[in-house]
Amino acid sequence: MKFFKSSLAIVIAILMVFSLVACGGEQDTDNNNTNKSGAFKETTIELSESKIVVVGAERIVDYDEKDALRVWFDITNTTEESKYLAWTYEFKATQDDYELVDTSSGIEYTVKEEGNDIRDVRPGVTVRATKEVVMKPDGGLITLSFIDSYDEEKVFTVELDPKNLPGAPKEEFVPATIDDPKWLDGYPEKGQYEAFGDLYDVEIEKFELTESYSGEKLIRIYFNFKNNSDEATAFHMNISPIVYQDGVGLDTGYADVSVTEDDNYSQEIEVGESIKVACCYELISESPVEVDLTDLSGGGVGVVYNIK
Repeated sequence: MKFFKSSLAIVIAILMVFSLVACGGEQDTDNNNTNKSGAFKETTIELSESKIVVVGAERIVDYDEKDALRVWFDITNTTEESKYLAWTYEFKATQDDYELVDTSSGIEYTVKEEGNDIRDVRPGVTVRATKEVVMKPDGGLITLSFIDSYDEEKVFTVELDPKNLPGAPKEEFVPATIDDPKWLDGYPEKGQYEAFGDLYDVEIEKFELTESYSGEKLIRIYFNFKNNSDEATAFHMNISPIVYQDGVGLDTGYADVSVTEDDNYSQEIEVGESIKVACCYELISESPVEVDLTDLSGGGVGVVYNIK
């Protein structure tokens, strides 16, 4: 009997050792780039041309009244040139072995951060953006994948429990203020802009502040444009202005009171003729505004306006 008890004790001790080793092994499989538990933790993702920090996720209703997931992330341009950040990564989400379909939030759930990753962003500048996908609230874990656009083997994943989402970020994102932008230092206010093999004379003449129909603050930029090509053409067919504030490209807007030059933006003119055109942009702060007409050859014109 004593021998039996001793043997049993040894067997139990051995089983306990294996149990502890197995538990330790599970912890060692954790990965800094992958959250496998479904419990949310802020995740930093280093890509070739941008850095992404996933900061939240919440359940919303999309425009089609379907259950959807909104993922919040801060994305930084880590290159030395202005960048359209959506080109730096590919986003996918899967649940229960199915790829989730992209969607857009319903009006009630729309946020100003939506679509920020499809803006032009200056080097070193961070914006907060979102992605929305249809999901099943009672389904299994959701896997978010961020794929490096320049190295498809670099895939970073985060797993979320749809029944226990962390919600939107608790702190509002405050973009860094840029009071003295230097990206256009050395640019002339007038010169030539190359497009489709032709050099057009172009000048950034002046600006004025105005408002949209809904009272949003706008800046109207006036340009002078000469058609140096061998056929009739319009300003907007050849010149691509990007207007920045705090290092982020601004959306175009529509003024409550229009001027003739607004219509001239798309007005076709004959060879050798000149025209004054204008376009409005939605302001996001009181910081200086950069009007950038850099062409594909790296030349062009530009100016910084202090709007205070």
